[in-house]
Amino acid sequence: MYRPFIPGLGLAAVLVTAALASCGGDEGGVTPTPDAGGGLVFDSGYPPEDSGTPDAGDDDAGTGDAGTGDAGQDAGTPEDAGTPEDAGTPDAGPAFPPSTLSGFGLFTGTPASGGLQPVEGNIPYALTTPLFSDYSVKSRTLFIPPDAQAGYSAHDVLDLPVGTIITKTFAFPADLRVPEENVRVIETRVLVHRPGGWEAFPYFWNEAQTEATLANGGRVVRGVRFIGEDGEERTLDYLVPSKNQCLKCHHLQDAQENQVLLPIGVKARYLNQDQDYGDGPINQLQHLANLGRLTGLPPIDQVPRAPNAFDAEEGSLERRARLPGHQLRALPQPEGDGGHHQPAVPQRGQHG
Repeated sequence: MYRPFIPGLGLAAVLVTAALASCGGDEGGVTPTPDAGGGLVFDSGYPPEDSGTPDAGDDDAGTGDAGTGDAGQDAGTPEDAGTPEDAGTPDAGPAFPPSTLSGFGLFTGTPASGGLQPVEGNIPYALTTPLFSDYSVKSRTLFIPPDAQAGYSAHDVLDLPVGTIITKTFAFPADLRVPEENVRVIETRVLVHRPGGWEAFPYFWNEAQTEATLANGGRVVRGVRFIGEDGEERTLDYLVPSKNQCLKCHHLQDAQENQVLLPIGVKARYLNQDQDYGDGPINQLQHLANLGRLTGLPPIDQVPRAPNAFDAEEGSLERRARLPGHQLRALPQPEGDGGHHQPAVPQRGQHG
């Protein structure tokens, strides 16, 4: 049984109790059955809140040594009073962030085994207009704790509760004209909503495609080769951003001029499109609402929608080029690099 690790909601991993096997959102036991159909699915430090609080569970508290069944003549002997090792040793719980992506418990399988599938409760989603990211194929998942809900907003990022985890995985098929074949997964970026705010963690996939390891310092992958949609062979150096570089796109400033890290793409206007979760196409926002993970959703025809910037049939060039502004004011870009992580690598975009 797979139990997604929900940071900030206690020391033990919280069981994902919402069985999301149908759009009706009935609650039940957790199984590792993926939330989406078959195929390879791609698409969030070290704060003190969770890292040293004792876990006063029965197994560690000495109840077996407290004399419940041993309260006769030796009930008060020092030998039975509980050794220091047996009385109150803190259980620090699982380390955060986990050293590997599998430590979150958000997926089953691996790219090497034929599929990286989200567990139930870890919901795949797509954006109406994803940004260009070095020709990579991307896919995304959204995990909202089963006892919590996101709040709808017509303009801002959804009001996502503590414990929310967003993932985005980047991969390169050998040939973009057949994007589901011979796929090499490069990285999975993870955004986690902790009690103290959002934090970002990059995970780098090994050559064997069996595990992704925390790469706070980032990586540069040299000589990534693939065939483009035009049939031409391409080669590029791909940058896995460091933990701090994640801030460049997600680092915003609120009305009080506090610097904050926030998701950008999880807005209603970017989620307002259909996806098939196994029972036919359904609007992604409506799916979240049906599962009990989103409150305040108006009728879908009243929800704003950002057009696909690359589809001429969805609007004029001016409309497709213009993305609505954020309520938060973005920090100025540093001079010199135009916002690129590295001059040799095309910029990875804001919400892409």
